[in-house]
Amino acid sequence: MTNIYQYFPEAERPWFFALNDVPGWVSFLSFASLIFLIWPSIGLWNALVTRPQSIRSAIGVGAVTAASCVAIVVAVLGWFVVTWNAGTYSRARIMTLARAVWAPEGGEERLKQKALEMYPGLEEIPLEMRPRILADRILTEQVAQGPVTLAQIAVACLLLAFPIIHGTVITQILLNRHTRFLVLLVRYAVAWFAAALMTLILLAYPAAAITGSLSTERSGAHIVLLACCSLALYVSPRRWGREQHITANSTVAPANPGS
Repeated sequence: MTNIYQYFPEAERPWFFALNDVPGWVSFLSFASLIFLIWPSIGLWNALVTRPQSIRSAIGVGAVTAASCVAIVVAVLGWFVVTWNAGTYSRARIMTLARAVWAPEGGEERLKQKALEMYPGLEEIPLEMRPRILADRILTEQVAQGPVTLAQIAVACLLLAFPIIHGTVITQILLNRHTRFLVLLVRYAVAWFAAALMTLILLAYPAAAITGSLSTERSGAHIVLLACCSLALYVSPRRWGREQHITANSTVAPANPGS
């Protein structure tokens, strides 16, 4: 997107797109670390630091942390989602109208007809009123995208929050069973990614229904994935074999002096 300014060398590039000067590998590592390391580990560190004593307290601690993370993400990136959705909607229409204005020789009528077909009834409006009416129409439809964008942000917030809460609960359960740390990490990773994938699949359907792109072609594969995720969520916090742990309350029998 930032490459568009190479055609306008005298234009001042918006500050946000100056981030494009960051090396690609830095952006990739930052994004990969955020998605596959920082976000998945929030619930783990949340439970390790706060040490909730019950599942109920783990849910409460996880909910507070998740709400804080969601608030930060919405405050930092919420505006981008709103403007991107509105811009994506208007871009196709502006492109069609621009092609009609700067049509190549011999294609003027065809492109103008395509522009008129996009907005039925436009040809009935007096020519001098069309620019204002059309601009108001595009503005109105951009505003109408607001509820859809808010619904998408809500779905994204759920997608962000639930794995944090679930990760805190899973860690609390495993800590309560005095699971060795390396084993805890493996179980936590299995449970977290299963929960994240399950949440993503379940929220994808209402999100697609809101945007009008709902399809059931892959519902069979999604059902299989949901079953696998459910099995992983069931197995990960349970005891694997006969685990022996020495707790803080355990006592060691004194040696028999007569033996």
